[in-house]
Amino acid sequence: MIVLVGLGNPGRKYVNTRHNVGFQFLDYLAREERTDFVLNKYFNAEIARTTIKDQDIFMVKPQSFMNLSGASVQGVISYFHVPVDKVWVIYDDVDLDLETIRVRKEGSSGGHKGLQSIIDCLGSAAIPRFRIGVKTKALEKIPTEKYVLQKFSPEEQRTIDKVLEKTRELILKALKEGIADVSK
Repeated sequence: MIVLVGLGNPGRKYVNTRHNVGFQFLDYLAREERTDFVLNKYFNAEIARTTIKDQDIFMVKPQSFMNLSGASVQGVISYFHVPVDKVWVIYDDVDLDLETIRVRKEGSSGGHKGLQSIIDCLGSAAIPRFRIGVKTKALEKIPTEKYVLQKFSPEEQRTIDKVLEKTRELILKALKEGIADVSK
């Protein structure tokens, strides 16, 4: 079983914001896999389930705010007895240019508070992650915490739609070949 965790903030206010690109990816994947999310109050997360490449996939969108995502993830993996290396996190990265995707098998949070919450709750940084770049020139003009809560422009959203497709291809490759082969 693989648990795909998309990071974001709950609520309509945050839909299509840069910080919610992890949620956007899981919504995209759920549409592609023809499955729906259901709110699970026990885990405080929206959860969808599918099978890809003969593997059970749980898609998890924590419904706490980004910086508290770890508790939901910890609850899911404890309940289903999923090892940490089978938790793959998808999230925004303001240090990467729009269109950039980086895959890492493990490492620090790089200052991303949502990922840091997961690392803290799981007690390990050996968590595979798919970082989606959201940086544009607009970041130079406003503070990061305001920038990540802005919605994508229509042009940026078209770019992100392509990035979501590419991220799906990387996930499929990782399911087939392993996360280490994708992160090289």
